[in-house]
Amino acid sequence: MLFHYRSDIASLLPAFGALEPLTSAGYLGVDLFFVLSGFILSYQYMHGFQRIERRSYLRFVGFRLARIYPLHFYTIVFLALPLLLARALGEPMSHPDSFSDGELVRNLLLVHAWTTTPIRELLSWNYPSWSISAEWFAYLLFPIIAFYITRVRSPLFLLLGAIGIVVFELWLGAAFGWGDIALIRLAGEFLMGCFIGRLFLIGWSPPWRWHLVSVACGVLVLAAAVILPVMGLDRTWVVVLFGPLILALARDPHAADRWLAKQPMVFLGEASFALYMTHAIIGDLGWNLLAAASVAAAPLAIRVGAVAMLLVVLV
Repeated sequence: MLFHYRSDIASLLPAFGALEPLTSAGYLGVDLFFVLSGFILSYQYMHGFQRIERRSYLRFVGFRLARIYPLHFYTIVFLALPLLLARALGEPMSHPDSFSDGELVRNLLLVHAWTTTPIRELLSWNYPSWSISAEWFAYLLFPIIAFYITRVRSPLFLLLGAIGIVVFELWLGAAFGWGDIALIRLAGEFLMGCFIGRLFLIGWSPPWRWHLVSVACGVLVLAAAVILPVMGLDRTWVVVLFGPLILALARDPHAADRWLAKQPMVFLGEASFALYMTHAIIGDLGWNLLAAASVAAAPLAIRVGAVAMLLVVLV
């Protein structure tokens, strides 16, 4: 959310611009989501796909569709009703290609990211939903992925596979310019999460101080996100650390006592999907209203209050 609106916030609160090295890395939250998704699905469902049966496959896919589609459909309808009405009344649109009937159908079918078009060129309707379309693709393939990975019992193979698949994905992006293709970006990261999930399930747990490992990985992620661009390198390489970070957090015996387990963070975690899927709609409207009200020319206290109010409304 801060990644999408960092320039809007900085236009009202210039001091916020000092956080640009971090907020500009916010897009990596989607990559973390892909890795975490592979891990969680493996933890929850991998044991059930030692054989692939039609009934279990359809049951799994049905549950996953029920998890993501109602909110996706709601956001599309929320956008479509006023936009289609405006078009019927002859009102102009700023980006008509992004709200075409064809794009509407592809969004409703959740296949709008199933293309080789770069992500920045396929954003349409509720634009963050490109990642949900990619995730749906992963859901359809997960039982097959689980069927093969569940047969692997070598910790070394799983660990090298987790790192290797992401390195290969990033190499493809650098060598052929494919890093901004949704399904390629998804594939390496989701598979990394599946490998790490399997590693967790087989009980691999060296006698490390997992809390220190998780802290070290977290610090490295933040440091690399800031430093890599300064060195002229692609900060997406930070993704290599996401698997070890998730595994370390899962293995930490004191994780329940950490700040991530506190009630406010649990609430935000439960709300995160809804926040992700609605923030672009409410946020775009809110920032346009603040611009129309000429809030940028108001005293600092009013500008701070306006930004805080909008962020609270979004949550």
